[in-house]
Amino acid sequence: MSENSSVADHLNDFNTVVNMIASVTIEFDEEVRALLILCSLPESWDSLVMA
Repeated sequence: MSENSSVADHLNDFNTVVNMIASVTIEFDEEVRALLILCSLPESWDSLVMA
């Protein structure tokens, strides 16, 4: 995610990638999805990730 994009844009991109992965029969449980999205946030969002 770039520093200047909105959260909605990031979530849309994230969901697109997850849906593409799911289309090849790889499924993630909710905990893994949460970790993936937290790891994909830009460094400027560290305070959010730590909360």
